[in-house]
Amino acid sequence: MENTLNILILEDVPEDAELIAQELQQYGFTLKIKRVDTEVEFLSALLTFKPDIILADYLLPSFNAVYALTDKKSVAPDIPFIVVTGSVSEGVAVECMKAGADDYILKTNLKRLGAAVSSALKNAEILKSKNIAERKILQLMRAVEQSPTIKIITDLNGVIEYVNPRFEELTGYTAEEVIGKKVSLLKSGEMKDEDYKILWETITSGRIWKGDLHNRKKNGDRYWVSASISPIKLDDGTIINYVANEEDITDKKMFLSELETAKQSAEESNRMKSSLLENLSHEFRTPLNGILGYSSIIENAATEKDLKDMARGINTSGKRLLDTLTAILDLSQLDTEKNLIQLEPIDTIKVVQSVADEYSPLAKRKGLALHFTIKDESFAAVADERLLGKSLSYILDNAIKFSQRGEINIEVFPVIKEGLPFIQFDIIDTGIGIAEEDQSAIFKEFKQLSEGLGRKYEGTGIGLSLARRMVEFFNGEITIKSARGAGSTFSIIIPAVKRERTVANENHVVLENEMQRRNEKVKILSVEDNLENRTIIKKFLESFCCVDDAVNGIQAIQKAKSEKYSLILMDISLDGAIDGKTAAKEIRKIEGYKTVPIIAVTGYALFSDKDQFMQEGFDGYLAKPYRKNQLIEIINERLNI
Repeated sequence: MENTLNILILEDVPEDAELIAQELQQYGFTLKIKRVDTEVEFLSALLTFKPDIILADYLLPSFNAVYALTDKKSVAPDIPFIVVTGSVSEGVAVECMKAGADDYILKTNLKRLGAAVSSALKNAEILKSKNIAERKILQLMRAVEQSPTIKIITDLNGVIEYVNPRFEELTGYTAEEVIGKKVSLLKSGEMKDEDYKILWETITSGRIWKGDLHNRKKNGDRYWVSASISPIKLDDGTIINYVANEEDITDKKMFLSELETAKQSAEESNRMKSSLLENLSHEFRTPLNGILGYSSIIENAATEKDLKDMARGINTSGKRLLDTLTAILDLSQLDTEKNLIQLEPIDTIKVVQSVADEYSPLAKRKGLALHFTIKDESFAAVADERLLGKSLSYILDNAIKFSQRGEINIEVFPVIKEGLPFIQFDIIDTGIGIAEEDQSAIFKEFKQLSEGLGRKYEGTGIGLSLARRMVEFFNGEITIKSARGAGSTFSIIIPAVKRERTVANENHVVLENEMQRRNEKVKILSVEDNLENRTIIKKFLESFCCVDDAVNGIQAIQKAKSEKYSLILMDISLDGAIDGKTAAKEIRKIEGYKTVPIIAVTGYALFSDKDQFMQEGFDGYLAKPYRKNQLIEIINERLNI
């Protein structure tokens, strides 16, 4: 065994190739080894390295031994081929032997390798001849010509030397028309020169370039290909040609383009939807602020029973319209805006108190007593404050609606489930109750137990559905205990955490007399272009605030320059040259107004609006329509009264 043996090792793990070489050297072979691990390198080595034998791993990153056997049969069918692999699958062994392997050896049994190589070489000696090799090269060319992918071979200057039939089929050019011409004749003119520069720098440095090319057919039509362009090298690394393998991806590109267009259309539709919702919210809430505000003022001021009843009726109808609007807007936003939901420990007392205050007048009008108790204040609910308040409101609204007499109790207390703390909110009513067989249906959207022209109760039928979906965002649940004619108990159960300190149960609603006890009235600027809303603000605050007003942003800036205000109530959508956000920013620049609270008072009340206004520098946010005590409370909080 004195002659040097050329061994082509098809192996992607260099260490395994070294073990194979050591075993053969110990057997007595003098070796010259070339290791490759891709199909392109393998085909090149078959032609340039001229191996005496091929030792191949079964599975490689881009192809396997069976494919390598197919390539070998086309180029050099008489070279022995032994599979040296770690796979112990009998099926793999049978597959390789059927494909033409001379032997199949496990990497765990390399002691067999020397004898197997010796045997394979002896069996292949009669096949080593130049004529056989040339014949097999012709077979490789036929395989290339029958390939479903485009094959292009060029010289070092990009001059085409060969194209296969698939190239002719796709481009419309015949081989005779393009051979001898530069491959640049396929350029569409729609790709940057820099892209082509990178391509040539890659392949001339001996590396493989992969990417998409936008080319032009003979008839001028454009087409896309996914291309892999590789240099063909001699043993010493000299590049002699370039070969391009290209797959037509025109249909794929068109599909992706249509998909992107559809995506942009969907995004535009979503933007239009958001804009519509914002306008609906603003255009309904602004006049509702006048309706609810005036009716409340008239009801409190009226001495005649008929007038007081009419004002109460207007207020009830306005509240019903507001509730319907809120439910519809919540339904349309809940899924698309869920990324804005913020789960954090919240002031449970404040949320329950606010909801109870809102619905106390409605309960009182129906002769219902409304109470709430918090049995243990040592835990805080982990939720989104807005959505928890809405969830409680939807359930409490139903409790009042379906109760004709008696009382409604809100009870809040901690519970332990599977070792974890939760807070449970029970809303207990003395209403008509719900039969057990109907209890699952009430959580369906637009579903009411009394439906049709003869239905007994008003509403859209989406409140409970929204409440459940909101609570599920907190990883909580809503349960119900009820029987027909025996009232209902709805329970909201959501995760909780231990409070760092216990907050005393106190009334969070600011009482007017607390502000009235001040020696002088607070001077406030109200910036509002709607006459009714300006009047309501003055009426709500007249007993303890001196309210000046401005009808647009320019006038607000001028008044801030000439007067010193303790607080500014700023509408956002204003008539005139600038909106409320711009006016607020300009007022901040006036000396003495850097820390003066500016509160956004607006009809924009979607999920994202409050956070947006607070990020833009406002010190507080109050959505229209608002109750008198809400306006007083936010002023008190910002002025620390």
